[in-house]
Amino acid sequence: MHRKKMILAGGIAVAALVVALLALAITGRLPLKPRVALIGLDENELAAVRMLLGPDVSIEEYAGGLPLRGSQAKADLSVYRSAAIPEILDASWLVLPDAIANRTVPSLRQAQMAGERTTGMPILLDHFELAWNRNRLGMIGQRAPTDLEELESTLKRWTALKTGSKDPSEAATYALVLAGGDDETLLLFISALVASEGGLYGYRALAKAWQSSANLSDSLAVTVDIDSSGKASSFGEVLSRLKTWIKAGYLHPEWYNFKPSELNAFVRNKRAFFCAMLLSQHRSIDYDALTGYDSGMFPTKASGANRVLVAPLTMAAISSKSSRQAKALAALERLTDAKRGKEAAARSGRATSLAAAVAPDIQAADALAWAAGSPYVASGLFRDAFSLPQDAKAMAQAIRDWLRR
Repeated sequence: MHRKKMILAGGIAVAALVVALLALAITGRLPLKPRVALIGLDENELAAVRMLLGPDVSIEEYAGGLPLRGSQAKADLSVYRSAAIPEILDASWLVLPDAIANRTVPSLRQAQMAGERTTGMPILLDHFELAWNRNRLGMIGQRAPTDLEELESTLKRWTALKTGSKDPSEAATYALVLAGGDDETLLLFISALVASEGGLYGYRALAKAWQSSANLSDSLAVTVDIDSSGKASSFGEVLSRLKTWIKAGYLHPEWYNFKPSELNAFVRNKRAFFCAMLLSQHRSIDYDALTGYDSGMFPTKASGANRVLVAPLTMAAISSKSSRQAKALAALERLTDAKRGKEAAARSGRATSLAAAVAPDIQAADALAWAAGSPYVASGLFRDAFSLPQDAKAMAQAIRDWLRR
């Protein structure tokens, strides 16, 4: 009888505890895990971010890129790719402690700010690079280009050599290959061309124009550069230069339709002289296939404060309305742990943004060094100029159509 009373008492105690926990949950006083929204990340980013966060968070994924406002409003911490997402979601972000913000380099701390204070922390960066076949470059006695004029000269010389070559390998090697059928890659390429011509001035001018109007024709007259003599260059002239390259045969005739997998095939078969691609795509290509290729910053004539590096960022920010800010900050601490930066970079296929982290390879080390040496790092016009992905995709298609005319 005594044992039965003890079991009954124990059962009543457990039931009381369950009722109490339910009551706490209903009233919002239960110390729940912080909610983390992962917005528009690819599989490799997701793997890296999940590894860093660990089990002490509740994760919600929004694969389409943008969650509903109401859903995001419930998140304590958001991790996202688009530079425009904070504005799209009408979110209010917590000013981050200097101890966290100072874990990255000054140019990256500017990626998301309220006044002079950092409100978004870059975790990873995906540099848009120019890679080249070292042997092919040496064959024509050229050096790695430092501006668009040198790049154009090299494209011209190689195309002339390949056109008259009886070597099947040379004849099949195009001067410039990129995945122009991928909308973000195409707009990254346009971003790099504009930044190469007009630096930060030109990049911001075009971004502002596209933010005002998604009609390509409205932006063709936008001034993207003014040289030392006062001569202005327009965005239309940048596109016209690209059209000239296409007509001259510098690019494959089907480059508009190439997906990243097709670019990878060109590199594997050594049929690409120059490649314009993201670091994450570089990392997706077999190591042996990349033997003989070097890579660097996209060439630019911009200098000083006008120089800009095109490198999409993976960001993290904490809602200022969160009731679990301490737990969200603890999660952000884990996301920015320099000791795990190398593993995160390797899993994501990107470079770490953390100054004290060890890079997984030379490309990632270079990317962070170039970001540190650049006054400004831009995420690319796909992200910086458009509130909605469908608008960016429509602009990419409009550019393809204009170039085909």
